[in-house]
Amino acid sequence: MKPFKTIDEQIEILKNRHLKFINEEAAKSNLISYGYYEIVNGYKDYLLISSNPDIFKDGSTFEHLFSLYTMDKGFQEAVVNAALEFELILKSAMSYVIAETYSSDQNKYLIKSNYKTGKVRQNKDGTKYFEIDSTFIKFNKIINDEIEPFKHYRLVHQNTPPWILFKGATLGNMMHFFKLQKRDVKDKVISIVFDIPLEIIKTDKDNTIRNLFSDLLSLAFKFRNRSAHSGRIYNYKAENTSVRYNQILHGRMNIDEALYRNGFGMNDLYTLLCGFTFLKNRLISVKFSVNLQYALNKHLELYPEDTVDLIECIGYPNYNSEDSADSIFNKIFFNKNNY
Repeated sequence: MKPFKTIDEQIEILKNRHLKFINEEAAKSNLISYGYYEIVNGYKDYLLISSNPDIFKDGSTFEHLFSLYTMDKGFQEAVVNAALEFELILKSAMSYVIAETYSSDQNKYLIKSNYKTGKVRQNKDGTKYFEIDSTFIKFNKIINDEIEPFKHYRLVHQNTPPWILFKGATLGNMMHFFKLQKRDVKDKVISIVFDIPLEIIKTDKDNTIRNLFSDLLSLAFKFRNRSAHSGRIYNYKAENTSVRYNQILHGRMNIDEALYRNGFGMNDLYTLLCGFTFLKNRLISVKFSVNLQYALNKHLELYPEDTVDLIECIGYPNYNSEDSADSIFNKIFFNKNNY
């Protein structure tokens, strides 16, 4: 167990590891406000020359470390905001299609036979259940919740339509529920969210559009959870999640199959941003891009030497040093391949 260290002791530890301080009092204030673990342990790897023991590169400063932390906080906020907007349009589309297909009556749309059973899971006591069972348990908890608007709909209307039920669902709940939908329902949801004619999706024999939507949903879920728990984002690669290679997305990103095999366009921040450009509500990706640009530029104004490394970390391919940091975000809006 690591012993408690005072702020002064933390400063001394960092000095012994060759980290310099331009304003020690400001550093103390930031360590008290945000914590040693969040600032130092979260972002030290970028400035370390050795990790066993930790030794910082010559000239590294606490201020540089804190600027990385601040930049990444901006990235986290941008991800959460964009994912929330995505969640809202997903809920709206799913509630519409489910009500249209089955009814807005909970006794009709909440019938398990309407949906796929999903994978078999197992409780700690060994009892087995299907994914649809756990999903319905969560939905029943929402319906019987004592907070509004669920209480009102249960007591006054004796019915909770899907657009009310989904207000209590998380993005993770919606992702799992979407996967349990039958193909016709999925296609209609994708058509609404991506603003693609239903006929195009139905004739997509390679499932390119379906796979893109499913992969984007999983990627958004991973990034949203990571950001909501203050996990480092700028170089995050979503675990156990990859967007499958397809000409629709990767053509827009200027990523060929060779670049893809080298890890570009799979599960990084830039892939998430480019994926969001396919949403019907274009403002989501525009605001996301602007917020990422702002956070990155604030850091690069102070530490322009980080430009190439950080742009590579977020997943941008083939960066040209003559390009501005802004241009890497803007290019995707001017390179629009058709569906």
